[in-house]
Amino acid sequence: MKELPGVPDDTSPEAREKYLELIRSLSAEQRLERTFALSTFVKNMMLENIRSEYPDAGDKEVKEMLARRMYGAEVCREFIRLRDM
Repeated sequence: MKELPGVPDDTSPEAREKYLELIRSLSAEQRLERTFALSTFVKNMMLENIRSEYPDAGDKEVKEMLARRMYGAEVCREFIRLRDM
Protein backbone atom coordinates (compact mmCIF):
# COMPACT_ATOMS: atom_id res chain seq x y z
CA MET A 1 0.00 0.00 0.00
CA LYS A 2 1.25 3.48 -0.89
CA GLU A 3 2.43 5.51 2.11
CA LEU A 4 0.64 8.79 2.71
CA PRO A 5 2.18 11.54 4.84
CA GLY A 6 0.49 11.72 8.24
CA VAL A 7 -1.46 8.50 7.79
CA PRO A 8 -0.40 5.72 10.14
CA ASP A 9 0.94 2.66 8.31
CA ASP A 10 0.43 0.36 11.30
CA THR A 11 -3.32 0.16 10.71
CA SER A 12 -5.47 -2.28 8.79
CA PRO A 13 -6.36 -1.22 5.25
CA GLU A 14 -10.02 -0.93 6.25
CA ALA A 15 -9.30 1.35 9.21
CA ARG A 16 -6.90 3.39 7.09
CA GLU A 17 -9.56 3.89 4.39
CA LYS A 18 -12.13 4.91 7.03
CA TYR A 19 -9.66 7.47 8.42
CA LEU A 20 -9.08 8.89 4.94
CA GLU A 21 -12.84 9.06 4.31
CA LEU A 22 -13.30 11.05 7.52
CA ILE A 23 -10.54 13.48 6.56
CA ARG A 24 -11.92 13.88 3.05
CA SER A 25 -15.39 14.62 4.43
CA LEU A 26 -14.12 17.68 6.31
CA SER A 27 -14.43 21.12 4.78
CA ALA A 28 -11.25 23.02 3.94
CA GLU A 29 -11.87 25.23 6.97
CA GLN A 30 -12.24 22.21 9.26
CA ARG A 31 -9.05 20.66 7.91
CA LEU A 32 -7.21 23.95 8.44
CA GLU A 33 -8.54 24.19 12.01
CA ARG A 34 -7.34 20.65 12.72
CA THR A 35 -3.95 21.47 11.22
CA PHE A 36 -3.56 24.50 13.48
CA ALA A 37 -4.76 22.53 16.51
CA LEU A 38 -2.26 19.75 15.80
CA SER A 39 0.53 22.28 15.28
CA THR A 40 -0.28 23.92 18.63
CA PHE A 41 -0.39 20.52 20.34
CA VAL A 42 3.03 19.55 18.94
CA LYS A 43 4.53 22.92 19.90
CA ASN A 44 3.21 22.55 23.47
CA MET A 45 4.59 19.01 23.70
CA MET A 46 7.99 20.27 22.55
CA LEU A 47 7.88 23.08 25.13
CA GLU A 48 7.02 20.60 27.90
CA ASN A 49 9.89 18.38 26.81
CA ILE A 50 12.37 21.29 26.80
CA ARG A 51 11.20 22.44 30.24
CA SER A 52 11.57 18.92 31.64
CA GLU A 53 15.07 18.59 30.16
CA TYR A 54 16.12 22.10 31.29
CA PRO A 55 14.07 22.95 34.40
CA ASP A 56 16.25 25.96 35.24
CA ALA A 57 15.96 27.56 31.79
CA GLY A 58 14.16 30.89 31.57
CA ASP A 59 11.34 31.63 29.14
CA LYS A 60 13.64 33.34 26.63
CA GLU A 61 16.05 30.41 26.65
CA VAL A 62 13.20 27.89 26.31
CA LYS A 63 11.80 29.80 23.32
CA GLU A 64 15.24 29.82 21.69
CA MET A 65 15.58 26.07 22.20
CA LEU A 66 12.10 25.57 20.73
CA ALA A 67 13.02 27.65 17.67
CA ARG A 68 16.23 25.63 17.26
CA ARG A 69 14.27 22.36 17.35
CA MET A 70 11.55 23.59 15.02
CA TYR A 71 13.59 25.49 12.44
CA GLY A 72 17.18 24.36 12.87
CA ALA A 73 20.23 26.07 14.32
CA GLU A 74 20.98 28.32 11.34
CA VAL A 75 17.47 29.80 11.16
CA CYS A 76 17.38 30.16 14.94
CA ARG A 77 20.64 32.13 14.91
CA GLU A 78 19.15 34.49 12.34
CA PHE A 79 15.96 34.92 14.43
CA ILE A 80 18.08 35.81 17.45
CA ARG A 81 20.28 38.19 15.43
CA LEU A 82 17.24 40.01 14.07
CA ARG A 83 15.53 40.07 17.44
CA ASP A 84 18.57 41.54 19.15
CA MET A 85 19.08 44.33 16.58
